[in-house]
Amino acid sequence: MAHDQGDLAILDKSIRVKGELSFAGTLRVSGQIDGKIQGGRELIIEKNGLVRGAVEADTVYVYGLIEAEYVKAGKIEIHPGGRILGDIETKSLIIEEGGVLEGKCNMKLNTGQGPQVKVIEQKEKTSSKGTP
Repeated sequence: MAHDQGDLAILDKSIRVKGELSFAGTLRVSGQIDGKIQGGRELIIEKNGLVRGAVEADTVYVYGLIEAEYVKAGKIEIHPGGRILGDIETKSLIIEEGGVLEGKCNMKLNTGQGPQVKVIEQKEKTSSKGTP
């Protein structure tokens, strides 16, 4: 996983935020946030990070704990030791071994067309006599 380091903001473990927080770019949380987090490309909840409230971002990486009213993101990754306690809405979900989701998951698609599936067929190789 490569995180975009442009427009990086860090909430250190000594920082506690109460209320609504908006950001652009990437936000790394090692501290605690009680309230709503909105916006941004990447939200990274570090191992010691704690978020209580609602979360909305393009991509959410969880190594710590989110006690969520809800989490809405285009992509959510829960890594070993990471936990989401609450409901999520996403187009893409990855839960690695040791990651935990306790809640409902609503998978949204990019369009109203249904899943995009690409079928790849393997052609049999034929001999010079025309038999497989």
